[in-house]
Amino acid sequence: MFKEIALGLVAVYVFSLSFIGLKKKGVFRSIISYSAFVVFYLVLRILMLLSESAKSSPVVTQSQSISEIVYNLITFPAKSFSQTIIPQNLFIDVGYWLGRMYPSSLRPEFGTNQFDIFVQSTVLELMSIVLFIIASLIIFRVNQRTKDTRDKSILIFGYLFIVFMDMVFALSPERFGKIPIMDSRNMYLSSIGIFVIMVTLYKQVQMKRSLVIALMSFYVLLNIVYIEKQFSFLVNSGRERKMI
Repeated sequence: MFKEIALGLVAVYVFSLSFIGLKKKGVFRSIISYSAFVVFYLVLRILMLLSESAKSSPVVTQSQSISEIVYNLITFPAKSFSQTIIPQNLFIDVGYWLGRMYPSSLRPEFGTNQFDIFVQSTVLELMSIVLFIIASLIIFRVNQRTKDTRDKSILIFGYLFIVFMDMVFALSPERFGKIPIMDSRNMYLSSIGIFVIMVTLYKQVQMKRSLVIALMSFYVLLNIVYIEKQFSFLVNSGRERKMI
């Protein structure tokens, strides 16, 4: 009946209106209207879960505990942001490099399955959260300093867009436990919010145009290199499967 991703848009809209100000004409009424829509949707979903036909359909509570669902809801925005702003393969490579930097007494032996689990469940998680916190501090710092109310609203919108649109994916069924690596298809929406934030930050941060062009060129080239690396891996995997 509904595409759950749209719920994130409703949340973004409601919270964006809240930042604009409840005293402005029509804002409070809009918040009430959209909140009522969310409540209506949740009631329908609860009724569907209680129905006989829904018992055979996969739901997130069948594969994850409540604590895991809450953890993924909180951390998914950080993971999606980090693995979108940094090429995912590079992000994972850095995670393995950092994992090897840990004292041997605090990590499993390199090259074992336990080491892979350690990197994914601990190192990548910490990298995502720390990077997201740093980015959040920068965004809110710039937001406080800027005097342009329009840019303030755009920054908040981009940030909320990333947070709420990514939280929805944490409710996907048939996924188990904590999820350290995001599916690339679940990061398309994050790229929209990140683009909005980057353009606004570029407008606010006083930097020489030549420096900005140099940094962006390096960033684009880095992404091209890792995309090509991923394509080569997929092509080789496909050739091996044909030979089997």
